[in-house]
Amino acid sequence: INQIVRSPGIYYKEDITKDGQSLHKATLIPNRGSWLNFGIHKKKLLHNELYVSVDKTHEFNVAVFLAALGIDIKEIYSDITHPEFLKRYSVTFFKDTYEEIEPNSDRISPFKEFFDTRIFNPKYYSIGHVGRYKLNQKFNLNVPKTVTDLTYQDIVAIIDHLINLEYKEGSLDDIDHLENRRVRSVGELLQ
Repeated sequence: INQIVRSPGIYYKEDITKDGQSLHKATLIPNRGSWLNFGIHKKKLLHNELYVSVDKTHEFNVAVFLAALGIDIKEIYSDITHPEFLKRYSVTFFKDTYEEIEPNSDRISPFKEFFDTRIFNPKYYSIGHVGRYKLNQKFNLNVPKTVTDLTYQDIVAIIDHLINLEYKEGSLDDIDHLENRRVRSVGELLQ
């Protein structure tokens, strides 16, 4: 029996809170591996907080996520449309203190190890050819079809589009629409 399942790719949605605020979220569905969720928390006293979560359980500040990838958050200012949104993330709340987050510091190594095993290990994580095609189409990227793991360009494009939604730019996706589904055949289910 064939199944209709969600197709690998990135999907953006907007949730409305009880008090009428809109929360933008992005879900990266891989072909194999953990789902990555990107989102923006609305804080009353603080600025909005950009976060990344793995399988809706482990939630990290975006600066910690980028540092674990070896990227200083200041490096991506030139690659996004609204860099002012990320300016405050160079110093962030980290283990009860505000401090500079550096990509190669000892405090980042546990996070780096976590992401290296869960997300950036091709043995356990792959967005697949369909996911690569959808990311290239959505963000106008030129990453080769044979690259089925996440790249720097993918992550920057995902974060940029999410921030653009906060500025009322860009479009949302309907994850339940049939164009975002695919048929999983019996042969694929048996593997």
